[in-house]
Amino acid sequence: MKSGFIRPWHIAAAIIARLLWLWYFADLHGYAPLGTKDGAFILDTQSYLGSIESLLAGKGYDPDLRMPGYGAPYFLLRLVLDRDAAITGMLALNVEFGIFSSLLLGALALRLCGSRAWANAVFTIFLLSPFVVEYDHQLLTESLAASALITTVYLLVRWWTDQRAWHLVLAGVCAGWLVFLRPVCALFLPIFLLVMFSAHATTIRERLARALLFLAPFLLAECMWIARNWSVHHAFHPATNGFWEKSIEENPVFPITRLVMSYGGYWVFWDPDGDINWFMYRPLGDQGEVQPADPDDDRIPHSIFCPSFNLDSLQLIARDYHQLSYGHPSPTRYDSLRLQVAARADRYREAFMCERPFQYHVVGKLRLLKRFILHSGTERAFRYSYADMGIGGKSMKVSWAVLFIGSVLLGLITAVVWLFTRRPMIQRLLPAIALVGTLVYPLVFRFVEYRYITTTWPLLLVIAALGARTIAHRWPSHVKAEAQQAVKSPIT
Repeated sequence: MKSGFIRPWHIAAAIIARLLWLWYFADLHGYAPLGTKDGAFILDTQSYLGSIESLLAGKGYDPDLRMPGYGAPYFLLRLVLDRDAAITGMLALNVEFGIFSSLLLGALALRLCGSRAWANAVFTIFLLSPFVVEYDHQLLTESLAASALITTVYLLVRWWTDQRAWHLVLAGVCAGWLVFLRPVCALFLPIFLLVMFSAHATTIRERLARALLFLAPFLLAECMWIARNWSVHHAFHPATNGFWEKSIEENPVFPITRLVMSYGGYWVFWDPDGDINWFMYRPLGDQGEVQPADPDDDRIPHSIFCPSFNLDSLQLIARDYHQLSYGHPSPTRYDSLRLQVAARADRYREAFMCERPFQYHVVGKLRLLKRFILHSGTERAFRYSYADMGIGGKSMKVSWAVLFIGSVLLGLITAVVWLFTRRPMIQRLLPAIALVGTLVYPLVFRFVEYRYITTTWPLLLVIAALGARTIAHRWPSHVKAEAQQAVKSPIT
């Protein structure tokens, strides 16, 4: 492994690129960051930062669904700044940590690839890609979570080679923050510990001391969070205080969401491309009635039908949901329609799970996995749709899409190969994290919003570089050149 990646031009390039991207996305989507509207927090941001405003107003940490990893720096900023300045400070924090982690990603690539050319390629692609940097202008955890994971992995790799305790402590701080930003990343902790237990130790006591040094920052914060939840909820809640936002659970579309999720459809109802829109937004007839379903509409795969329901059955859900949402029913009629939609959706979901178990447990999850990894990575990066772009815009979008999909696929393939071949544990660290962090969303939680892959994509980019370098070194022309060089300069 090699060190010494960072040069002045790397620093300048990271600063310029990150600031230009911030300006670009601010101009593209409006200078008010995503998560705010008319001076108020909305969507997920309300449960991240609205709870801090409630705490400062003396009303307690409410809503308390989220762990306070994102709210903590906002709270510190609000102690000395007004609300608008604190929001600006959070965007600045996204950018600053993004610049820092960009440099560390290049340094990590150099240490693992052993090639400055490949490290520079990783660094350049990461700077030029819009996929992670778009979240610098959003009040969400994606940008900081990606930076925290990069920093944690880099510090662990440094610790493996240098054996300096402060690397381990800082890695523990970053890992603990990462879990509080994105609780699912607690799945990485056993991987981190396995690396520590396999490195340069002679006694169990020494291994345990390392683990405690690494985990101490997280355990301290976690114990405080558990104690707070126990005092408020009288229950043991080590992570979030719920799985879904309350507003989502109370939405009439929620039972349909779970039905679509069960067969592997794209259930994100706030995305215009969501398969769930088959139920929500349907063509209407002259009298406002829902038109018959198109049997060739691929949003409803025919393979999901079973003895308990068919296309006409699902049509009834769409009809009732339309009347509920757009028919201006009376309160009594509204409640009746809502219960009817929920009853049908729940009944069909349970029937699908029982009557089509292979579809539910395997095919549906693979369909979600395909949706999760095979996209362009540029969903919010352009002002116009692909059809309305000029040749320059189309070329740029296609190039970014090829780089993104290529890095994800090559990264995942390389991760599997590296994870299950004989090599030092530190070289399995990235593959294990990348596979767990990528596959857990579609295969376990059935979550497929493309933003969830932003945390692990930078690491997949490094792993893809490892795979590409391996392929390049085994290419026939490269092998032939090495053989010719060996003939010219024989070892004596």
